[in-house]
Amino acid sequence: MLKVAIACALLFVAVSATPYRDCGSTAALTAVRVPGCNALPCIVYRGTNVTVEYDFTAVDPSNTLTTDVKGVISGATLPWPGQFPPACGDVKVGDCPVAVAEPITMATVLVLSPAFPSVNAKAIWTLRNDNDGPIVCFEVTVTLL
Repeated sequence: MLKVAIACALLFVAVSATPYRDCGSTAALTAVRVPGCNALPCIVYRGTNVTVEYDFTAVDPSNTLTTDVKGVISGATLPWPGQFPPACGDVKVGDCPVAVAEPITMATVLVLSPAFPSVNAKAIWTLRNDNDGPIVCFEVTVTLL
């Protein structure tokens, strides 16, 4: 029975994964999940909050984690408005400080202001270590409605 439950859980994770492009992760990035998005572009809505989850296995230790999100709109790269709190608070599985070979699941809430324009964009998500180096970097194409 336990084997069936594990197989179902793994199937759910595989089915609910969001397509992404790795853009320079040093960790082993294994999955990205944007709710309701299993094909690109991801459709997200202004005036809502979206929780972006991703799984990775660390290859280097880090005491702190910092989230950096940028959007590419019509060829221009723009920083996400506002600042993210320290990312250690977004660790859902694992903990900070991050140890070598530790599996980590992050869950970060993006606030999509109703003032944002409706656009097609590429979101570039980077999780940085103590030295501001990229631990995880991935890109997801989105349509903001």
